[in-house]
Amino acid sequence: MLAGYTVITLENLHDKIEQQDISLVNARVSNNKKAVCMGSNFGGVIILDKSSVLNTAEETVLLAHELGHFKTGSLYNIETTANSPLAKMNRRKDEARAAKWAIKELLPVDKLQEVINKRYDEHEIAEHFSVTVDFLREAFEFYKTKGIVFGNGETE
Repeated sequence: MLAGYTVITLENLHDKIEQQDISLVNARVSNNKKAVCMGSNFGGVIILDKSSVLNTAEETVLLAHELGHFKTGSLYNIETTANSPLAKMNRRKDEARAAKWAIKELLPVDKLQEVINKRYDEHEIAEHFSVTVDFLREAFEFYKTKGIVFGNGETE
């Protein structure tokens, strides 16, 4: 769809994860999650439960989010933050930072605008960027909070 732009693929994410000295492990994850990360800004592990991942788009979104925790320094200990109201607030902030990083990485605003200008619907846009429709909608909401409205303000 876009000349000169390379979509971030699952393989690209695997390379970025490896460059950060992060191990990627396929294992069951507790708490009904599909992926979690542990470590520090200098390395760690992302645990992905591939048996619960529906498709490549979902895996791409999950890995980008978990890598976003490392890239933004938004790491926390799930066990120690479970009960404290302040810790819960900080955890929400960490999750938001990781989500923002993933959105900006997978759906850069200028490239997203180019695709929208071509009048593709949200399913085609999500497929082009190899992300889920839910993630695309989350990106639209995020960019809207930044004052960016795409096309005529509609996605379908």
